[in-house]
Amino acid sequence: MLAVTNLTKLYKNGRGVENLSLSIEAGQVYGLLGPNGSGKTTTLKVIAGLASRSSGKVEFMGRDVSECFEDVMSGIGFVLESVAHYDGISAYENMLFTARYFPEIPRSRIDELLHTVGIYDVRKEKVGRFSLGMSQRLSLAQAMYHHPKLMILDEPLNGLDIQGMLEVREIILTLAKGGTSFLMASHLAAEVEKTCTHAGIIQSGNLVCQDKVEEILKNHGSIEDYYISKTGEAKHAAV
Repeated sequence: MLAVTNLTKLYKNGRGVENLSLSIEAGQVYGLLGPNGSGKTTTLKVIAGLASRSSGKVEFMGRDVSECFEDVMSGIGFVLESVAHYDGISAYENMLFTARYFPEIPRSRIDELLHTVGIYDVRKEKVGRFSLGMSQRLSLAQAMYHHPKLMILDEPLNGLDIQGMLEVREIILTLAKGGTSFLMASHLAAEVEKTCTHAGIIQSGNLVCQDKVEEILKNHGSIEDYYISKTGEAKHAAV
């Protein structure tokens, strides 16, 4: 589904990501775990085509993103950590703005998605009155409008209360069962453990390690212990 090989994106200040490689198959939920400033968002932006890369390769469905950008991006949905909606209009009207970019898709897709993310009953309410969790679900609905095979999510659970976390997590797991793949950046070890099938730890722009979540739990007991163990090893190796 997605293959990233030796991805490097360096900024003038020296920050970014370097020689990062990962792959995601259909239905997998990959959690990229790391602290703020570790390179998570940079990685997602480069993969989604929102930032240029210094070197390396990004392939989606076997196609090089740099060679057929528009075709490839039609199969990817992207949700930033903070998404701006039109607060003065309803959720349904916000969805109409998204729908106008895809005239070939029936407008019935809007109701379908609002049901999927659980905000159909409040579709006529102004988005400015929505909770953070409801706004996040609207963002997911907009990103899914064009039937993407891969969803890229930047901190999708950040700032949500317990109920909001449960609702968004359930949406991700349900879609993954249907074959949608996810690449999710997070700094919450517990949520990666509960939501993801695979996890990678990024530190100072380097992918320190990655594995199946079931293997991590078998060998380390928790994602948190895995993180502490591997980042400690990385720091020791760098000294």
